[in-house]
Amino acid sequence: MQAPTPAIATRAPSVETLLSTNGRRVLLTENLKRQVREIDRERRDTWVMKDLVAGSAVYLPSGRVLLSDFGTNRVIEVDPLTSQTMWSFGDPGDRQKALRGPRWAGRLANGNTIVLDTGNHRLVEVGPSGQIVWSHGELGRAGCAGHSLFKPHGAFRTAEGTTLIADTGNHRVIEVDPAGTIVWQYGNAINRLGGHQGNGPNQLSEPSGVSRLANGNTLIADTGNGRVLEVDPTKNVVWQYRAASAQGGVPIKDPLAAMRTSEGRTIILGRQGVIEVDPDQNIVWEVHPIAREAVTSPLRTSAPIPAPTTPIQAPVVPQAIAQPVAPAPAPAPVPEVVHVGSPLPPNLPDTVMVADRGHGRVLEIDRKMQVTWQFSGQVGMAGNRLLGPHYVTRLSNGGTLIADTGNHRVVEVRDQSIVWQFGKPGEPGSGPRHLSQPRGAERTEHGTMLISDFGNRRVLEVSIGGDVRWQKDGLKGPCYASRLPSGTTLIVDWADHVVWEVDPAGRTVWSYGQSGYSGQGDNQLFHPEHATRLESGNTLICDTQNHRVVEVTLAREVVWQYGGDPALLGRKGRFGIQLNTPVVAWRLPSENTLVTHAGKNHVVELDPDRNIVWHFTLG
Repeated sequence: MQAPTPAIATRAPSVETLLSTNGRRVLLTENLKRQVREIDRERRDTWVMKDLVAGSAVYLPSGRVLLSDFGTNRVIEVDPLTSQTMWSFGDPGDRQKALRGPRWAGRLANGNTIVLDTGNHRLVEVGPSGQIVWSHGELGRAGCAGHSLFKPHGAFRTAEGTTLIADTGNHRVIEVDPAGTIVWQYGNAINRLGGHQGNGPNQLSEPSGVSRLANGNTLIADTGNGRVLEVDPTKNVVWQYRAASAQGGVPIKDPLAAMRTSEGRTIILGRQGVIEVDPDQNIVWEVHPIAREAVTSPLRTSAPIPAPTTPIQAPVVPQAIAQPVAPAPAPAPVPEVVHVGSPLPPNLPDTVMVADRGHGRVLEIDRKMQVTWQFSGQVGMAGNRLLGPHYVTRLSNGGTLIADTGNHRVVEVRDQSIVWQFGKPGEPGSGPRHLSQPRGAERTEHGTMLISDFGNRRVLEVSIGGDVRWQKDGLKGPCYASRLPSGTTLIVDWADHVVWEVDPAGRTVWSYGQSGYSGQGDNQLFHPEHATRLESGNTLICDTQNHRVVEVTLAREVVWQYGGDPALLGRKGRFGIQLNTPVVAWRLPSENTLVTHAGKNHVVELDPDRNIVWHFTLG
């Protein structure tokens, strides 16, 4: 492959990527509404493109718009006058050209396009005819050594022909030459895969954007730490932005990209707004499309947007909660209703079912902390031993439903016999009666099975006879699904950091979490594994990698939480037990909450004040 081109655009687009040529219009990605919208400086709509989930949207010198659509796994160039697609890249039938969750795309001076193929852990440079002329990262393989990347989110081509990459999952920014050799790096100095994040010297946390300034310094959007850093070539921080230090407006708390203007101001983009700050962090211009009613000060226009000088191609990042792939109209909140909760498994509250993933077994434990039943498939079941079961539930007929994840199947067991099975043991696949790493299974009131087919990124509803009755595709990594009394389906998408509620047509009617972006702030999750709808209409969520359980309203307000913060632990009796990867949570009739956290094979029962009233540790 040929070497990458040395310049990123025919003109310096540090502001044009965000603003139109005359500086009067702004591109905003609104994934809650599945659209990209253009507004003028007075916030009036001038153009909209619907039915896409955009990772980035940037203006091109031609006036067209370049979009990375991670909903359909394509990059498209659109003419705003006609909304017609003039160019696209992403071919699911060609392994080399198939994209997976592209988060950013930018146009180079020679007409080539750089694409961050985030889900495939690589960056590709694509020619006008769709040929890949340069790449960095190993296709489909995460890593932190050699040419490897882990979920990269941003890139920048320097005038010298090197490429800066925000290697988000590895918590670092690297600069590589045309041969792919790292010539400069900031963050994760020990190059540990997915590790060594922090906020100290030479440390980052999930950086999403990067650019090289005219003075030779590097501007980094350090998203996980909620800051923007300017770092000199010797890795000294010479300037930084933090929301707590910003003055004169509504700050951005989750910077995903940043760019420097010729007058020394910095434009910062977050999920819910865009601001411009001066060197003293005074906000001199701002747009907050999602919560603009909450902005008390008018949009400032007295300070003109200066002409850009710094070469950068940065995206306008997602401004709201992203929706899944299936075509759908703009989702609306589910109306407030009562008695919408899902029924508890019949064994609760007297006994607890636990999937012991590490030892390949499932157990039932009573309140005296005695194991009353267990199944592993080892006794009288040659060739049917469980392998890494992720979920188990007791059925009303007395059977036990198990997601036998490592064997790529779901089984129903009675006593010590498998009486029903879906999936081919040891044969992952997406064809008829095949599964790939199923992580969850529930029986509906109609006797069908809802299966979270994690490896195939779908949820299936299958009959006892094995016929597929309903299917939801286009997910990132579903871990659990349940059918609600209203007929909607609650889906926990572990890989997308979102809990979705979809109607029978697959359209989203409610969600919690921001698609593709992990966090522990408002409306954020980090690899959730389980969720249930309560009688109140609230939703109880195991926010697994944030090590907490949260109860959220339909308005997405957290009204109860245990874990994730020392202040949110009980204070009576046996207190202070922090959760370690909670995987299942149920609200009991007593209003207590029962939580299983897999990190310690531990079950705790919490009262409404978060005090532990019962617990069990599996030996």
